[in-house]
Amino acid sequence: NHWGVQQVLFDEVPRAPMLVYPGNWIEDAIWRLLLNDFGDRMVAAVAGTWTLATDANAKSGAHFANAGTVATDQAVYVYTGYGFQFWAPTGPTLGKATILLDGVSVGTVDFYSSASRASSMLLQVQSVSLGLHTVTLQPLHTKNSASSGYAIYWDALKVMR
Repeated sequence: NHWGVQQVLFDEVPRAPMLVYPGNWIEDAIWRLLLNDFGDRMVAAVAGTWTLATDANAKSGAHFANAGTVATDQAVYVYTGYGFQFWAPTGPTLGKATILLDGVSVGTVDFYSSASRASSMLLQVQSVSLGLHTVTLQPLHTKNSASSGYAIYWDALKVMR
């Protein structure tokens, strides 16, 4: 692949190790929000019922919500880059979900917190090779024992570029 970054051109050599892996989440990463600048939803609901809910504390002013009661429901986002951070609000009525990267589970996310909180980073995945990747959020229909519900949310991804 031939890449141009800030007026500097470079070629990626397949299977060759990078000398320096991007690792600064402030300088090397960009936000991939639920809504784009035109208000279009960027995360695809590929299975189940997902609703767009206004949320003043969300990175794009809204979050994607699922009741969390059907384990086959899925929301998907495709990005180009390296690793990512998954951001979402937490609260006392929320459940758990699994996150898959390119179809492989990279972790379970517990959306429970004793008080409702604005969006925060719930999962970070690093050391992913540069490429086109698919992130999938899938409810587990399980919850923290202190939670009173199963709902899950999607706010944003922060993608290492």
